[in-house]
This record gives sequence, structure tokens and C-alpha cells, in this order.
Amino acid sequence: MKIVDNSFELDTKLSQLTKEQLQEIVQWTLTDLQNWTNNGAVANITQHCAMLHEAVSYQINKSYNKLEEV
Repeated sequence: MKIVDNSFELDTKLSQLTKEQLQEIVQWTLTDLQNWTNNGAVANITQHCAMLHEAVSYQINKSYNKLEEV
């Protein structure tokens, strides 16, 4: 499988998704990251996924807190 980083194309696609689709993507991403974090089989992947999980969670909480300030 070839992974191509085309941020512009992904940004365009993301901007067209529904709220429900975006929520589902975030939920699946967090679940996958948590599963890889708990899978101690590959240390580098485990640590990296833990870091990404923390970063995504932080951004969600940061955005949510801004909603409460309004």
C-alpha cells in the first residue's frame, strides 16, 4: 500500500465531510491509537501512538473548552 501525503487534497475532502463523519473519524482514530498504545509488542509504535493519542485528545479538549467559554 502506497501512502501519499497530499495535505491539500485531504483538507479539501475533510472540509466536505459531515459533522457525523468527522466525529466517527476522530473516534476511530482515538480507538486505534489507544489500542496500539496498549499493544506493547513494538516499542517505537507504542510510544508514538501514545504521543499521537495525547495530542489528538488535547486538541479535542482545547476546542471543547473554547465552546464552554462562549
